[in-house]
Amino acid sequence: MSQSLTAYKSIPSNKKFCFDAKKSIYKNKQWEVLGDASLWCQSHSYLIEGNRIMEGLRGPNDKEALWPDHVCQKIWVDKDMFLEAYGIAYRHYKFNEQLKLMENE
Repeated sequence: MSQSLTAYKSIPSNKKFCFDAKKSIYKNKQWEVLGDASLWCQSHSYLIEGNRIMEGLRGPNDKEALWPDHVCQKIWVDKDMFLEAYGIAYRHYKFNEQLKLMENE
């Protein structure tokens, strides 16, 4: 099992139902995942908003890159910590979106 999936499964279930952008659902030494699936790095004031977690970015030569490609190129980023937090944020976003769909049925 991947480290990020293990970490996500270990998050208390009451935090998995969190949509509050101010509440932390997971934190490692560099990144924090907030209730709206945002990723926050306090040491570098870097925020990826939860509603943007699945989008691509335009990179060099106008090629699309995903957040992991973009962020892991930064020299200050611990790639393992980012990928772990990103995996949790991604799963949390998808989980919350599925809940919203079920509520609208």
